[in-house]
Amino acid sequence: MSNVYERLGVAVGVNAAGTKTRYGGIRMDPRVWAAMEEASNYFVDIKNLNDAIGRRIATLAHAEAAVVTSGAASGVVLAVAGALSRANNALPSSYPLGEGKKRKIVIQKLHRGNYTNIIRIPGAELVEVGNVTDCSADELVDAISPDVVGLFFVEAPRLSRSGVSIENCIDIAHDHGLPIIVDAAPSLPPKSNLWKFVDLGADAVIFSGGKIIGGPQNTGFVVGTHDMVAAMSAHMSPEYGVGRPHKVSKEVLVGLDTAIYLYMEQDENQQLTELARRLQPLLEAVASTGLRASIEHDGQFYNVPTLVVFLGDNHSLGNKIVNQLAMASPPIFTQYFKDLGHLSINPVNISSDEIFYIHERLIDVLGHSVSGRWD
Repeated sequence: MSNVYERLGVAVGVNAAGTKTRYGGIRMDPRVWAAMEEASNYFVDIKNLNDAIGRRIATLAHAEAAVVTSGAASGVVLAVAGALSRANNALPSSYPLGEGKKRKIVIQKLHRGNYTNIIRIPGAELVEVGNVTDCSADELVDAISPDVVGLFFVEAPRLSRSGVSIENCIDIAHDHGLPIIVDAAPSLPPKSNLWKFVDLGADAVIFSGGKIIGGPQNTGFVVGTHDMVAAMSAHMSPEYGVGRPHKVSKEVLVGLDTAIYLYMEQDENQQLTELARRLQPLLEAVASTGLRASIEHDGQFYNVPTLVVFLGDNHSLGNKIVNQLAMASPPIFTQYFKDLGHLSINPVNISSDEIFYIHERLIDVLGHSVSGRWD
């Protein structure tokens, strides 16, 4: 029997790339789907619903307040808009802010990437401090001027841990009367990160709801102070600020609420142990080809157990393997990290049935890579 994607002419793949947005996030628990279906049968005031769910999330995160957004990227835009509002007393209808307003956001250069370009959407101007490998506290302090409305900190796997720590950044921001926004979108697990940054004093912390939490892919949420969450919410639908396009449906709101509580009930250690066990046959498959591999879970590069094939600086080989796996039928989605020389296989979305298929294709594709022959 065909599935909806086949009827649309879109190939269904095996997702060994983790919770990447490009491949659809994560499989949702049937209980999340059931909650969303139930929500679809009724009508409510969306703002009241978001407020109610926000209070529940805030309790879990040790925060004063929380709000659900249409993805983590939406949370970034809205948090920055909130910081701009607090500094300028500007009405939501005046966004994006232009020249003559306080609109600078300070960020360490080593935290910059394509993703942080969205900070500019509400009219903010990025002030990059330090270089791509390091930043000092003095450099961060020197970058703060009367036009700065906040600091922005990124917490994510594979991000350099050099530079100014989150603790020092929070102190610097608050010493200058500024809020600090933490983008922690992909930083679960561990569950403790849900409240870690709030406990340290961050004003707004952004998470994805469609990754390991298991909610609808197009969800995120922000936890933080009453002031920041209120300033953000003033821009959101059904209001008419820069966040008007960032709508969150009643079904998605209820789905995320259900997913978060299911996530919090899980035995995290048991879940991580199961993910590592799932990878063991694949580790043996790679070993049979003569390539070096291991199951990595270091909390910095890999926050869940991940099969890593070490390819060194042979970047053409890494890209070739990824492409060959993606050309299989069905395709297997993987990731190759050029800066590390790592081909990675993330087990979060791999079913037990798919393990056997990946095992077969890995031996075939990696075997060809070792022999140098590609059929």
